[in-house]
Amino acid sequence: MLTTRCLRLALAPVFIATLVACGGGGGDGGSSAPAATGDLVVGSYAATSDAVVGSVMSAMNFDPTAGGGLPLGTGNAQAQGVAAAGVLPNGRFERMLAERALSRSAGVRALATETSTSACSGGGQLVFVANYANAEAVTKGDRVDVSSNGCIENGLAVTGTMALVISSYSESSSAASAAITVTAAGFGTSELRVNGSMTLSIAATQTQSTVTLAYQAMTATTPTVTYRWDHSIAFTATETQETLAFGGLAHGAGGATYTLRQDVPFVVTGSGVPSAGQLSIIDKDGDRVQVNVETGGFTYAFYPAGASTPSAGPVPGWRFEALPQ
Repeated sequence: MLTTRCLRLALAPVFIATLVACGGGGGDGGSSAPAATGDLVVGSYAATSDAVVGSVMSAMNFDPTAGGGLPLGTGNAQAQGVAAAGVLPNGRFERMLAERALSRSAGVRALATETSTSACSGGGQLVFVANYANAEAVTKGDRVDVSSNGCIENGLAVTGTMALVISSYSESSSAASAAITVTAAGFGTSELRVNGSMTLSIAATQTQSTVTLAYQAMTATTPTVTYRWDHSIAFTATETQETLAFGGLAHGAGGATYTLRQDVPFVVTGSGVPSAGQLSIIDKDGDRVQVNVETGGFTYAFYPAGASTPSAGPVPGWRFEALPQ
């Protein structure tokens, strides 16, 4: 069934780019995040914007199920470090999680509670405990818990836990939708450890699909940096175009937060970088930085609250590059 295939792919964020094969659609990056606390000023707006964009872009190459990634390449060393520090390589963890969460849709009869394991490359196992309300159908409340039993990956011990809970699920011959909450409790290794939650929402028909990731106080910690994510990312796809839109609250240096507003969705090219689009970073007073796509990266321009023309910029900003082939 077309819709089941879309949902099985979408459940693991590493597969989001393949949703174009299921159709395309619309969406926005909005969320109900708290008000901004940061203050954008002319003398430092470019550096502040770089910190905000770097944090948001790091989330683009990382999903809370460890190491997948949405489209859009990175040119920031810290963001690349987050992207490279997944627990299992090549999206293998995401695939296992998707298979266990939606095994019934794949025609596998499941027990109400089912435990399975997967061997880790350096020894030990990841343990998956699935609890199903109905062995014949995916239903609200279905849950998959993940833990480590001496799992070693890339020479590092995997510790902590993760839980995936299906809060809604519906499918027919022509449409499908789901909402899934993923919660991590210190899950990962010393190279990358995640805490907090995100909600993955999916809606697909034969002509359109929408996938939205909404982070809720999610942190990703590496040996050199900790990112906190409270923003959302909406990915939409048609047969001819893929776009991204951001919303919610982004974190900058010193704990300051800024509102994200997608004025024009980013159009994503086949190489994984945007070719057009416009994003606003807005402070507590309504001052904003307009982020535009230029060749090889973004530019920043500063607009005082209520102004229609910039008082500073545009200046070159954060750079991006195509994802590795």
